[in-house]
Amino acid sequence: MNFLKNIRRLAAFDYQGVHTKRIAEGEYYRITLHDIGSDKTVISFAFLGAGVSDKGSDRDFCLKNGYNNIYVSCSDEDRFQSLSIEIFESAVTPYIRDKQVISYGTSVGAYAAIYFGGGINARIVAFSPRNSFHPIFNWQSKKFKHCYLRDTVCSSITPTIIYDPFEKTDHRYVTECIMPAYRKLNVVTLDNCGHTTSLALSQAGLLKGFVLKAFQGVIEVPELPNLQKVWYLTKKVESLIQTGQAAKRYLIPLLELSQDSEIIKLAAQYNLNSGDNVPIPRPSQNRIRASLQKLNGRCSDKPIGTVLLDIATRLENVGAYRESIEILSLALITKGADEKLSKRMQNLKKLAATQV
Repeated sequence: MNFLKNIRRLAAFDYQGVHTKRIAEGEYYRITLHDIGSDKTVISFAFLGAGVSDKGSDRDFCLKNGYNNIYVSCSDEDRFQSLSIEIFESAVTPYIRDKQVISYGTSVGAYAAIYFGGGINARIVAFSPRNSFHPIFNWQSKKFKHCYLRDTVCSSITPTIIYDPFEKTDHRYVTECIMPAYRKLNVVTLDNCGHTTSLALSQAGLLKGFVLKAFQGVIEVPELPNLQKVWYLTKKVESLIQTGQAAKRYLIPLLELSQDSEIIKLAAQYNLNSGDNVPIPRPSQNRIRASLQKLNGRCSDKPIGTVLLDIATRLENVGAYRESIEILSLALITKGADEKLSKRMQNLKKLAATQV
C-alpha cells in the first residue's frame, strides 16, 4: 500500500512539487520560474519557432535531473532583442542567489545563453549559437538592439560551445563574435552535422548524457556515428544540387564516409551537371564482384545486348566507370549505333577522368 502511495506521489510531482511563476514579461518575451527547491538552476533559452510560452522542451529534463528551471522565451520576430540585460538580471537574480547556475540554449537560444549568461556568472552551454539579426550578417542588422558580446560582462567560468565548423554561419558567429569576447572556450566541434548539432547528438542517443556532464563542467567530446553525418551531408548535397549551387566541399567528406551506390550516383550527377571535378573513389574488386553477382539468374532470357547494358549499369552505379565503358563498348557493337548510348559513353569517360 505504501509503495502505491509513493508511486502516486511521484506521478503527481509535476503538479505538487514545482513552484511555477512568471517573473518577467513583455510584448515579445516571457521569463518563467519552475522551482523545485534545488541549489542548482538551469536557465534555458527558447530556440527559433518555440514562441512565447511558460514552458520549454528542456523544462522536464531539468526538473527530473534535480535542477530548477528558468525558461526564457521570445517571439520569432524579436529574437530576444526586446529583452535587455538589465531586465533579465533584475528578474532572475532573486531566484539564483547562492545557487549554481547554468545558461543553456540552442541556435538563437544559444546566442541568448551566452549574451545573458555572462553577467550572472553562469556556466554557459551553447549549441550552434547564432543570431541572424547580428550586424555581421548585415541583412537584418537594423533589428539588432543588443550590445556586441565583447562589450558585455563575461562569465568567469569557461563557456562550452558545440558547433559544426563547416557550417559557415555558425563558424563565423563563433570566430567573429564569441572568440573576441572569451579568450578561453571549451569548443566541441561536431563535423558535418550542420546547424542541428543538438539534434545530431539526440538522434545518436548521446544528447542527455553529454548535456548533464556539461552542466557539471565535465566536457567529453562525443563520437557521432558516421550514419548521422552521412544523412546530413547527403541532404545538404541534394539541396545544393537542386538549387544549382556548389556542393564539392560537402561531397568530398561524404564520399570519404560512404561509397553507397546512391551517393556515387549523386556525385556523378553533380560532376556532369556542374562541370566540377569531385574525385569519385574507384570500387574494390570485391565491390564490383558483389554488384555483378546480383545479376545471376536474371539474364537468362534477355538478349546479349540487354545483358551487357545491365552489367554496364551495375558497374556505373558503384563507380566502376572504366569497366562500365568497356562493357558499354561491347553493347554498342552488339546493338549498333545509338545516340543515347553514345552520350552515356561520353559521360562515363568524363567521370572516369575524375576518378582517384
